[in-house]
Amino acid sequence: MLMASGEVDLLAAFRRHRAEKGDEPYLIDRGTRSYTWAEGVDLIEAIARSLAAVLGGRGERVAILSNNCSAWVLADWGIMLGGHISLPLFPSMTADKVSAVFERVGPRLLFIGEAA
Repeated sequence: MLMASGEVDLLAAFRRHRAEKGDEPYLIDRGTRSYTWAEGVDLIEAIARSLAAVLGGRGERVAILSNNCSAWVLADWGIMLGGHISLPLFPSMTADKVSAVFERVGPRLLFIGEAA
């Protein structure tokens, strides 16, 4: 669904996919864990709600420090669905680089996931 401003209504799109594809695979993490559309959308919505409870409002910077994995994808979508700004950080970054990003950008929250 397109909104008047031309932005995609992510929540409506996710809910439509959950309704249409419920038990079909949505996300497979290196063959070890898979999520159906219903599971994935439920988790993404839960993350967005949790961020609203913790951060309030919209537009806050939220960092993710992790390897690429399903948790990253779910957190990233939850951040964006909640109207916040996702700040990707990677375990391959040096401590000085991560520190510089934090000083410059000042995320309010940090998700920590899988390390290298």
